[in-house]
Amino acid sequence: AAVLNITPNHLDRFDWDDYRALKARILAFQEADDFAVLGYDNAETRALAADVRGRLIWFSMTDDAPGDGVFVRDGTAVSRWKGNEQPLFSLDDVRLRGEHNRENAVAAAAIALASGASPAAIAMGVRAFEGIEHRLEFVAEADGVSYYNDSIATTPERTLAGIRSFDEPVVLLMGGRDKELPLEDLAAETQKRCRAVVLFGEAGEKLQAALAAAGKLQTVRVETMDEAVKAAAGLAQPGDIVLLSPACTSYDAYDNFEQRGNHFRELVSGAGEVQS
Repeated sequence: AAVLNITPNHLDRFDWDDYRALKARILAFQEADDFAVLGYDNAETRALAADVRGRLIWFSMTDDAPGDGVFVRDGTAVSRWKGNEQPLFSLDDVRLRGEHNRENAVAAAAIALASGASPAAIAMGVRAFEGIEHRLEFVAEADGVSYYNDSIATTPERTLAGIRSFDEPVVLLMGGRDKELPLEDLAAETQKRCRAVVLFGEAGEKLQAALAAAGKLQTVRVETMDEAVKAAAGLAQPGDIVLLSPACTSYDAYDNFEQRGNHFRELVSGAGEVQS
């Protein structure tokens, strides 16, 4: 079992205590010969160590974690297994954008280590992995603007990770159905990292209010994805990123986040669709 982190989510359906308890339940079904991989850097998952019934394996972006696992020292992921340490891969080998994806690679390495994979196989896997769709997926470039599909981002925290993955100015597409999650941190970060934000779907009004409370960032509110993509194309400048990272669920207009991401991809890839 692995619990990478626990952060607010689904508060439209559960309260925070219930949500944390549901995340922790995966450990209740383990036995003494099982492995539990936990994120050391997240206070909520670190606290789950007391509930581990089998062997505890940590992962961390620092070298502060005790015991066995995978941690980072001087930019290199290092395994510690039964007291023996071995370098696995440089964080620069991770081919995906974003610090959160580097952390995901370290977590995956810890899971693989607990599953019996060799250090060489782990390093090879990290270096070969190019990502999967709907997760900061590069879609196309048009008129010097790069379009990315991050439809999996259904929480403000995931959208934060998305916009922090780019040094370039971002035109952010955000919206959908609200999950009643805090928006303050995301709204503040958009002021620093985004050229503009295009809002769509049911949550548009609430998102617009949160952004207005945080500053004077240019925002455009539309109803549909079609309108959002066209608006973003008109706002973006050469060298910019247009990023679909909605911070909300897709259920106001789509069956799931995959359908939403596919629609975005079709609009971007269609001839002339991203022209302003």
